[in-house]
Amino acid sequence: MKNIPKTVALALSLASLAVCGTSAIAQTPPSFELQNPNVRVDYVEPRKPYDPQSPTYQRDMAAYERYMTIYERMKRRQVLEQFSQFLAPLKLPKTLRVSAEPCGVVNAFYNGRQWKISMCYELIDALYSMAPKDKSPEGITRAEAIVGGFVSVLLHEGGHAVSDIYDLPVLGREEDSADDISAFIMLQFGDQVARTAIKGTVYTWLKLSEVGESPYWDVHSTAAQRYANYLCIAYGRDPAIFKDLADQWLSPERAPTCAREYQRVLNAFNKTIRPNVDEALMQKIRKLPVFLPGDGEW
Repeated sequence: MKNIPKTVALALSLASLAVCGTSAIAQTPPSFELQNPNVRVDYVEPRKPYDPQSPTYQRDMAAYERYMTIYERMKRRQVLEQFSQFLAPLKLPKTLRVSAEPCGVVNAFYNGRQWKISMCYELIDALYSMAPKDKSPEGITRAEAIVGGFVSVLLHEGGHAVSDIYDLPVLGREEDSADDISAFIMLQFGDQVARTAIKGTVYTWLKLSEVGESPYWDVHSTAAQRYANYLCIAYGRDPAIFKDLADQWLSPERAPTCAREYQRVLNAFNKTIRPNVDEALMQKIRKLPVFLPGDGEW
């Protein structure tokens, strides 16, 4: 489960969450011919509040309307089908279910009993709220913030799923391992894609670190540690591509260790996950366009 501290969840729940316009959305849904046969996707329609006399009816109705917009956009954009395409080269021995759904909390989950990833509309709604209206002072665009934040969470939960389905050995905290898998995968689809994903991820965890932090005993690293870990792995893979981001947000004491940190993740991936990857199909997937204009309008 992706941790969002209670203080952050409360702040986001109380925020006025506005969903941006639809002008940039592709008018026709994309076609994803390559799909993982063992990935099942589902978009669960939000349920409309039924009691006008409830003291929370107006708030619940406003949330319902936002979630319906997100539901319709994700379904039209085929966001989860694209995730299945990402996973096409992975030889899964189990059926993995991926669902966009209302959860009642600002979060996302992997349920090992059902082999299921749940991406909550509440979390996507929160990403809209946190994203800058146009561009942040640091130069991160609204689309980068939304897309990068969403992709990092989905890949993080995918990391949990892969670890569970293959029963991978994990030395250390599983949440850190899931972050490592997420960071590694988002770096495999070209420089521009990697920068978009990493910038959005860094922005998301930076904003969360400003609102509140995880308790010290939590199974997750703190928000500030998580953005630094993602950025360090990216910088370790390609210092030239991520130098400007590292100069802005990565401690100079940490930067020299990043190449070794990326190599550690690469070595772990090669020994545990790569044997289950169809390499020829992986090369096809890496050449496909991802993060198209309009993706930030989910």
